[in-house]
Formats: sequence, C-alpha cells, structure tokens
Amino acid sequence: MESKYVEIYLGDESTDLYDAVSNHYLKRKVSGLLSIELPADSARVLVQVPSGGNEAINERGQKNVYGVIIDYR
Repeated sequence: MESKYVEIYLGDESTDLYDAVSNHYLKRKVSGLLSIELPADSARVLVQVPSGGNEAINERGQKNVYGVIIDYR
C-alpha cells in the first residue's frame, strides 16, 4: 500500500491541527486548504484547535486547550 493525501479546509482563522492517534501536532498556525498525508496502514484522528492556546491536563488525565478536550490519553 502507499500513502494517500487528503485535503481539508480549516477556515480563515489560524488554527493548530492535532493528531489524537500519534499525540502530537501535525501543523501549527495554519488556515485555508491543507493537504495532509495519511501513511499506508495507519489512521489519524484530527482535532482542529484554535492557535495560541495553552495545553492543560485535567484531573482525569485528559489533554485540553481552552477547556476543550483534544486527547483522552
């Protein structure tokens, strides 16, 4: 199998794109149309996060930005 690319529209405001499967940010401070690679035999769960927010871990161990959960660890 080979990698595939998908295009997603993120809107006009700056945003960060977090992958909840790999637990890291794929892109930061991006907007508009973005092409993302999907490696063969893999999955991504993309979470669009407003840029500039501070990450925090709540009492349940959930990662959040601006109080919105982005990863359940």
